[in-house]
Amino acid sequence: MRHRNIRAAAVAAVVGLAAGTRGYEKSARYIEDELKAAGYKPVRQRFTYERYHFVAASAQRVSPSPRTYGYGAADGFLDMYYSGAGDVTAQVSAVDINLAGGRGSTSACEKADSKGFPTGHIALIQRGTCGFRDKVDNAVAAGAAGVVVYNQGDVVPGDDRVGLFGGTLEAPQAKVPVVSTTFDNGAELAGLGAATLRLAVDATVTRIKSFNILADTGGRSDRKVVVGAHLDSVGEGPGINDNGTGLGTILETAIQLRKLAKNW
Repeated sequence: MRHRNIRAAAVAAVVGLAAGTRGYEKSARYIEDELKAAGYKPVRQRFTYERYHFVAASAQRVSPSPRTYGYGAADGFLDMYYSGAGDVTAQVSAVDINLAGGRGSTSACEKADSKGFPTGHIALIQRGTCGFRDKVDNAVAAGAAGVVVYNQGDVVPGDDRVGLFGGTLEAPQAKVPVVSTTFDNGAELAGLGAATLRLAVDATVTRIKSFNILADTGGRSDRKVVVGAHLDSVGEGPGINDNGTGLGTILETAIQLRKLAKNW
């Protein structure tokens, strides 16, 4: 078993780094070399995707009672992945929110929710029912210059629906700055009536060329089992944590399957 542990460790040592980087290419070549040595004919399946790159963000309540929200703080805010870039100071207007009872919400899920929305205001939207992107797109279509999505405030076992949360809008990049915050912050803003916020998000989206590595055991064509693991990691991570061990396990399984195939 010792050789298997060494191989998994070797994979973990090189795997990681974001797609499109030199580290990713080195990781890919290592995997391909190991597969070729085992008798596979690996191929690269190429694709492109839009990668979100966050630089900085800030959020302040200008009035009433000025307050600065801490980025990533428990009572603060986060940029939403694929937030638009911009620096906006405007009054906050709530969109079909529900602060009572079970706090079930379809806030901004329908275009009609934003009917009459004041152009140029920052939309205050409650989490719930539909996707974040649907909510944001509906608000922007109604004239919102920025969006704050606050946690729903309901009870869902295994999910925090009160505290600070992170979320993604998915590509493409939104047209306005979009941030998430806690239920308490959202309820407070709604209660203030005519609060003015300043939202600033510095973020870009870059189209990245990348690829998957595919290898076939050569078994029956009418029975396919697909096993996969992601080769890349987040830019901030070392790769060995995520997903070096998973990839090492799959690579070793593939190598051992190839050996067994000789007896099939």
